[in-house]
Amino acid sequence: MTSRPSILPPYRPGVTPRAEKPALRRPGALLCPHGIIFKGLERAVQRHLFQTRMFGDEHPKPPRFLVIAGKPGTGKTVAATDAALRMNYAVLHLPSAKLASENEGGATAVLDDYLLEAESHTQSFGEPVVIVADDFDLGIISADADTGRTVNSNLMAQRFQGLGDTDEGQNPGGTRIPFIITGNDFSQVRSSLFRDGRATWYEHAPSSDDVGAIVVNLFKPATADDRKFLLKLAHRYRQESVAFWTAVHMSLRDDLVDALIASGVSDATALKVELHRQRPLEPGKMLGLARKHAARRRLSFL
Repeated sequence: MTSRPSILPPYRPGVTPRAEKPALRRPGALLCPHGIIFKGLERAVQRHLFQTRMFGDEHPKPPRFLVIAGKPGTGKTVAATDAALRMNYAVLHLPSAKLASENEGGATAVLDDYLLEAESHTQSFGEPVVIVADDFDLGIISADADTGRTVNSNLMAQRFQGLGDTDEGQNPGGTRIPFIITGNDFSQVRSSLFRDGRATWYEHAPSSDDVGAIVVNLFKPATADDRKFLLKLAHRYRQESVAFWTAVHMSLRDDLVDALIASGVSDATALKVELHRQRPLEPGKMLGLARKHAARRRLSFL
């Protein structure tokens, strides 16, 4: 039996042990059970996990990292998570904020905790695990003119490079625990970290058809005319993100909640029933909300 290095983190003075367990989602427990599947992203995740599982003990090994880059709010992390869950993988979600630490070695200790949790889960349940790290380009692994490099960022870069080149952290069958890494702009991340051989790259850019399907799925039109209006609205604001349409939907729901409360409906159960009751769309109101949110987004970039 081939021996491999332990992933138990070494003792580091000043590093506070972490009692909080990483958030794990079991296979099939989708974040968006009725959400839209981005076909290209879905295939990229399927291919990455399949190759890791089927060819992970061969030479050369398939890359451990799948890097998904794309604009903010386009559903990268949620879509990647659900794609993995549909592949019968358990998912450990690693937010970039978790890797922030004032202590030297604190960030790498968190990463080690995640690997330990992944191995513990796969040994207990026999389920393969994938670690999904989101907003990776906003974490300490990235550096720009203002932040520069820190001891923690250097240690993290070395740690990830080591994970890309070794068999540390394994799933059933002795294959490596894969990573899916999402972000918006990787220009400030060291190019050697996710070079060929260590990472596969996928650029996520929802098509006009994707956006139209998302809008229809979100607002659930009751009539053909409502559907036609939604598709026209989606086309007009086709450059906006998935998060933009979610914000419009939330604003529409807020207005409905206010109207229901004003009419005397205050019971939580009754509110839920009324909120889920299908209603005709109000094109004028929706167009106004879309304009408002688009203007707000533009102001945020000034």
